[in-house]
Amino acid sequence: MDEGGDRGQSLVSVKIYVEGGGDAKSLRGRCREGVSRLLARAGFEGRMPAIVACGGRNETFGSFRTALAIRRKTNDHPILLVDSEGAISIGADIWDYLKSRDPWDKPAGCQDDDIHLMVQCMESWFIADAATLARYFGRDFHEGSLPKHNQPESVEKDRIEPALKKASANCRKGAYDKGAHSFAILGECDPAILRQKAPHFDRLCKRLEELL
Repeated sequence: MDEGGDRGQSLVSVKIYVEGGGDAKSLRGRCREGVSRLLARAGFEGRMPAIVACGGRNETFGSFRTALAIRRKTNDHPILLVDSEGAISIGADIWDYLKSRDPWDKPAGCQDDDIHLMVQCMESWFIADAATLARYFGRDFHEGSLPKHNQPESVEKDRIEPALKKASANCRKGAYDKGAHSFAILGECDPAILRQKAPHFDRLCKRLEELL
């Protein structure tokens, strides 16, 4: 899929700088495709933002910060999307959280509503939509091994990947592997379910609706 997608008739060129894909070009391509497919299913087809898969967390922040510094020359509107790596509630000060965790200072010219988090990690979105996981892995997927919680963003990050591996251990596609499976699953997730169960995903969609 083309990195930029179809930007439609938006007045600005929105670019989402996403944590994911590591150092491998092929994985970054899968990351771009997975995020693009999810956003297209969320209603942004025909007005898609560009997806920039940046690899590691610090690399993603660095690319976002550079984009902010040159935004007046490019007419781009950069958005940062990274894992929270921990619990944070809607309405909390994201920059206080990031400063204490990473630590990152808020760049000049940055708007708070252009910083978005996958809480507590991208896989949190998967456990929010267990039906998609079951369809993806097929026969022998054990949904009962997944954490049961009405608020998947509250499930500790360290519990999620082991639970995914356990639930898919006997499946034909093999036990869950981030490189092999994550971005394909992401592209199949139901955005309506994610918006209902993952408030930070809903926050991202609302911001894109304002900009695109």
